[in-house]
Amino acid sequence: MPWLSACRPVGVLAGQRHSAFVARRSADSLQRGFQRLRALQGKLEWPRLTHFSAFGQQYELPLSKEETRLSATVSEATLQYLSGFFDGDGCVSLPRSSRTCSLIVGQVASNAEVLMRFRDVFGGAIYRASNGQGLRRPTIQWTISGPEGQKAAAALARASIVKSEQLLIALKWPSSYESRISACQELKRLKMSRLGPRDVHCTWAYVAGFFDAEGCIRLRASGAHTLEMGQRHDDVLPKIRRLLQEVCSSELVVRRTSTGFNLLSVNARDDVIVVLRRLLSSGLLQKKDQADAVLTLQHTSHRHVRDSLAAVKGNQMRYARLDFEGCERARAITAVRKRLWWLQSQGKVDKALEEQLDKLRQEHGILNLRRAYCLLRADIRMGLATGALITSHT
Repeated sequence: MPWLSACRPVGVLAGQRHSAFVARRSADSLQRGFQRLRALQGKLEWPRLTHFSAFGQQYELPLSKEETRLSATVSEATLQYLSGFFDGDGCVSLPRSSRTCSLIVGQVASNAEVLMRFRDVFGGAIYRASNGQGLRRPTIQWTISGPEGQKAAAALARASIVKSEQLLIALKWPSSYESRISACQELKRLKMSRLGPRDVHCTWAYVAGFFDAEGCIRLRASGAHTLEMGQRHDDVLPKIRRLLQEVCSSELVVRRTSTGFNLLSVNARDDVIVVLRRLLSSGLLQKKDQADAVLTLQHTSHRHVRDSLAAVKGNQMRYARLDFEGCERARAITAVRKRLWWLQSQGKVDKALEEQLDKLRQEHGILNLRRAYCLLRADIRMGLATGALITSHT
């Protein structure tokens, strides 16, 4: 199953011969070849998902329902973490028949630990949601409904900031047909609208869950690392910003991107370290390995940490992500560009330096494209070798 995250070229000599061939191809030719391979990859269907692993154990799908375990033994911090995660990635499902309302949390199969946490606390079952296709990894989902679902909704609603009103509808799901129709319409409205402010104390456990669901750890080519959390609406990010600001020395802001998305970023190195340590001590689970990798940057190489982060990230940027050599080239380009900016600020012109910058950019582009092409080709070959099938649909 995890062939996209651990691909190696099939046949060393064949790979070397093909690499030499790729090195002679022009940028336009490589780009056309890359697009053809991406189209082929989109038709690759991964083997049907039958098992998943969590906390060192393997489980068969579907993992049947268990009775609700919610009791006084479940800590408030655990419930806050799960509320934060549900606010980020959870769903109060609109029932097809309107007879019952379900709570659903979906994840790629490799991130099953958090779904097991939901199941251990609330009960419910874990099902296969989709098989892998191309770059899309197979997904599974935790689902709970009925009386157990209402208990879970009540517990999650206490600390929820984003989806508390939806959870309260699930908690009080009506019995009459007419009332259920009205409840479905209200759920639709809540899913589309901006929520009003809710006077709920934002805790570090909640933020750990929310960051696991919606956060991102970036390690840039320069070696700087950034923490990001994004949301379509800005209901929760200001609350999180105020909590993070208590431990951050630099001013944090929630900015709106050109795509209309709200983004909270932590950029200062010392602030990133402080926040990650607080998140880890507050129960960070899904991004624990990434956070640990960043914190070891003080004791190991940038290359090692970047490779560690790439191994646990998703596939969306797989072919655009720079390797170590690409990072070195990017730093060289930045150094030349800064030198040019300084000269221009002094009213000076350096044609030779401008030509050097153009040459560096061209070389950087073609080398990145060559690497992406070879990586994509290796991914496809490994996929076919491990059971993926070429389908007629995309």
